[in-house]
Amino acid sequence: MFKSPKIHNDFLDKGYVVFPLLSESEVYEISCFYNENFTADLEGFHSTHFLEDEFVKRKVQSYLKLKFEDKMADLLPDFSILFVNFMVKGVGNQSVMPLHADWTYVDESSDFSLGVWCPLIDTNIDNGMLGVVPFSHHFKINERGPKIPSPFHNYNQYIIDNYGKLLPLKAGEIVIYNHRLLHFSPPNLSNNSRLAINLVLRPKGKTLYHFAKLEDDATVHVYQPEDENFYLKYSHFKQPPSNFIEKRSLTNNNYTQEYIDQVLDRKSFISSILHKFKKLFH
Repeated sequence: MFKSPKIHNDFLDKGYVVFPLLSESEVYEISCFYNENFTADLEGFHSTHFLEDEFVKRKVQSYLKLKFEDKMADLLPDFSILFVNFMVKGVGNQSVMPLHADWTYVDESSDFSLGVWCPLIDTNIDNGMLGVVPFSHHFKINERGPKIPSPFHNYNQYIIDNYGKLLPLKAGEIVIYNHRLLHFSPPNLSNNSRLAINLVLRPKGKTLYHFAKLEDDATVHVYQPEDENFYLKYSHFKQPPSNFIEKRSLTNNNYTQEYIDQVLDRKSFISSILHKFKKLFH
């Protein structure tokens, strides 16, 4: 993925890496585009991806894709932009982002998709900086999508308190992360909204998948999007209009504190791997 073997190995191990990307003038220009088209003084968390207005979503997609496409092609030539949106954290306690992993976009038994998060202001503990849980992409694979319950929900605060890592970033820096990586952010208690950009990158030539829990049972609906249009047309709280392929049983991964510690505690994780190797060769 990356030209530097060290950066490549860090990403595979920890699940994320940090890079400088945008210049000051690019940050200013993109911020102006947002302020000209949207109201900045909002409460809570808002994403243009969740808007109902398809025209506005396409406008954002066209503008941001143009700004990032060449940069992503140089940095990650095996991936392409699926969709991109603004993420705005308004002022107040309701702007907290709980621990979660992003939606599933590909068959994660053989591939992975990427998130790219880029703040347009310097981030810190006061304005709701991004937090990550290193190594959490090594958890068992589970479908992720609208209304699908989280298998680690009962341990959210435990994971944040014991394994979370806050990332103070400069405006224009980016975090590239595996979509299976758990992440979160504290509330924005500053006086200004925190504006950021999020990109979804797909591995080139790989089939897209989307999972959503639409019925009150232990099943998920599986869709096979063709391209970005599926996401631009789709409201994630409603049934997607097309591309349905099957209904399947929801994966039942029961996380325990012991399992969480085994994966996230590096000493325990390495010890378990060595134990498996010993069993293989004896």
